[in-house]
Amino acid sequence: MTSNRLLRNLLFLIPVLGISLFPSVSAAQESRDGEDIPVRDSLEIVEVPTDSIGQEETTEITYYEVEGVGEVSSQEVFVEKRDSTAFCPDPIKAVWLSALCPGLGQIYNRSYWKLPIIIGGYLGLIYATNWNARYYNDYSTAYQDAMDNDPNTTSYINFLAYNRRNDPEWIEDNMTWLQSAMKKKKDFYRRYRDMCIISMIGVYFVAMLEAYVDAHLYNFDISENLTMKVAPTVIEPVRYSSASIGFQCAITF
Repeated sequence: MTSNRLLRNLLFLIPVLGISLFPSVSAAQESRDGEDIPVRDSLEIVEVPTDSIGQEETTEITYYEVEGVGEVSSQEVFVEKRDSTAFCPDPIKAVWLSALCPGLGQIYNRSYWKLPIIIGGYLGLIYATNWNARYYNDYSTAYQDAMDNDPNTTSYINFLAYNRRNDPEWIEDNMTWLQSAMKKKKDFYRRYRDMCIISMIGVYFVAMLEAYVDAHLYNFDISENLTMKVAPTVIEPVRYSSASIGFQCAITF
């Protein structure tokens, strides 16, 4: 009775332990096309790698059909996505930074070599504006003094040659010429002062436009195979002209 119970328990444990009492494939079946395949032992224990919940660990790879590239796996797609996280400036943000202060948009786009050009342009225009404004104010005052006929206001004399400053008769005889000369000088410096101010406004908007375009073209890929070929060709005749010889230009990129 005890032996029968022990035998029953052993038979119950054999499937649980994964022990096979009979070969799953006969020797004749495993020998195929003249190839000798070893026969598995009848008591072989097969272990299947499983994860924590008893399921087989598998790696799922999905393949995509990409135009112009072919079949690309999901692992390769992941690598491309990871590489695409490189710096990519926002054109709108670049414009607003440049509008806030000229040069900030170029710093944001990491085009640091353009910063000295913008700053140098602004400093040069500021100096030119002040220089022209100073002379404009001086000649404007001299013109007003020459026109008021007041003997106490003679600032225009400072613009005369030294041998004419103490010659009242020469000054009185050439007063009309002095008035015309002071007016021309005043208008001259006012014109260039205004041009410098307009140029400063122009540099301001050009810096904004450059920051916007540079941000758009930051990741623009220019192929190394960009070439231009010029060759002679025969131009086909049209309705109002006959065939002629000319040149054709072919750009490869």
